[in-house]
Amino acid sequence: MNPEQLGLKKVELPEKQSILVQKLREADQTGKNKLIHKIIECVEYGFLEDAKRLCWTESDKFRSQPEVIKILKTYLFDENEDAPWGFTKQIIEKRFANRINTRFDLWISIVDDSKVEEGTKKEIKEKLSSFRDGAFTKWSSTTNALYDTIDLISKIMMRDKNKEEADALFENLKCDIWALYMEIGNE
Repeated sequence: MNPEQLGLKKVELPEKQSILVQKLREADQTGKNKLIHKIIECVEYGFLEDAKRLCWTESDKFRSQPEVIKILKTYLFDENEDAPWGFTKQIIEKRFANRINTRFDLWISIVDDSKVEEGTKKEIKEKLSSFRDGAFTKWSSTTNALYDTIDLISKIMMRDKNKEEADALFENLKCDIWALYMEIGNE
């Protein structure tokens, strides 16, 4: 139902909100994105808090639209106000930081106790160190960091002469890296 049929009138928008509406319309050139349309409507009728709530409850729908996220963070949310996208990343980074050293020590002890070749152990430890130290800087997301690390460890294990031990070690590490990922949440 059209808000004007309910007796609502569009409000005069300050410059920042006018730019928001303009940029959202440009981002949705087809005019078919219902969520963007709802946010624009909320802003035009003066319901900014409702527009922000929509962003919080529907934030996952913008994952593939980083340009829209940037527009919303810049023009809808105030500079010191939490926006749903940055908030999630901050939580994930904090959870990761709180858990990674304990997990890393566990992984290293599992590797040290295994019966794979010493060269394999060294390479695996290097990849695990890279994951620990660079999950938020070397990769675009924790998901990519996880997949790349598991893939690299898998390739290292394939070269080891003790296939059974390498397979068992890989499964242990893979399962525990996934468990860490599930504990911290994902983006």
